[in-house]
Amino acid sequence: MKWTCLAVGAVWLLALGPGSPARADLRFGGFTDYSYFATDADSGPSSGIREGQFVLHLNSALSDRLAFFGEITWSPSDHGFGTEIERSILTYRHNDAFKPSVGRYHTPVSWWNVAFHHGAWLQTSVDRPIPVKFGSSFTPVHFVGAMVDGTVFPAGLNVSYTGGVGNGRGENVARAGDAGDVNEHRATIVRLQLRPDALYSLQAGGALYLDRFPIEADGSELDETMLSAFVVYTSETPELLAEFFFIRHEDDVTGQTSESTSYYVQLGYRLPWRHGLCKPYGRVENMDISDTDRGFMEAESAVPDLRRYLAGIRLDVAAPVAVKLEGRRSRERNFDWVNEFFTSVSLVF
Repeated sequence: MKWTCLAVGAVWLLALGPGSPARADLRFGGFTDYSYFATDADSGPSSGIREGQFVLHLNSALSDRLAFFGEITWSPSDHGFGTEIERSILTYRHNDAFKPSVGRYHTPVSWWNVAFHHGAWLQTSVDRPIPVKFGSSFTPVHFVGAMVDGTVFPAGLNVSYTGGVGNGRGENVARAGDAGDVNEHRATIVRLQLRPDALYSLQAGGALYLDRFPIEADGSELDETMLSAFVVYTSETPELLAEFFFIRHEDDVTGQTSESTSYYVQLGYRLPWRHGLCKPYGRVENMDISDTDRGFMEAESAVPDLRRYLAGIRLDVAAPVAVKLEGRRSRERNFDWVNEFFTSVSLVF
């Protein structure tokens, strides 16, 4: 592992070199949202107003090539607002093909997790799909470490790559190892994406994530291999988003190997009337967790088998404001179907 640290340090020394003078260039932006919901679920509140996250983005150009980005959220709960540093990234831009960085990221194991961050206004739907839901144990939403990414342009293609090494999941596997890794095995991530010039709205690619998955109950660990693949078309006429996730855990204690999968497919279309005000959409989501997977079954944020159907309409009533009306029908294994309805207002400022 010391060789990994030396390699990361060497990349930064070579990348930074003699820098240009620092400059003060700090910009702010943010998001928030509000929802009214109703549900026929047996547990939890049956209806009410839900305040979304208050999100603050900070961008600072430290020099011609060096930049800092930060994202802070305040999330409501019964006990007040919880503050979280969601992203904190220092990036050196050598050129389009080579951009090393260090910090806290949204893990690029998922297209959605990179394209849509904590501002609900960014995404078509009210909430994120279940495999990339904030607070879920299924995919590691955050990653703390160092990354290199870039894009090259061979033969009419835009080929983007990302590679990184850093802390794996924490003792609460839904969270990243912010203050250090829980074991001696660093997590690694590799991602590749293709985007043709001739059909620029189309993107396709996938990612590989490797780690040691900690089990808090007995201190044991699982070898974790995660593969993901995506195909998206983002022209708005139509919008097609599809991702598939495969997670394999090898259990040191039981000797068993477990395999879990999840996917979602979302289709939307912005109608031409009234300057594109209306965008109907629908989504199918599915999560299938192996019965023998101690990592997911015993996690603090247990991952359930789940199937969900949803449909809605997004109304862009002003450039920075969107109103969303959405109905859902969901079912966890061995439970009854649950129906929900949401009315949401999201904005960017």
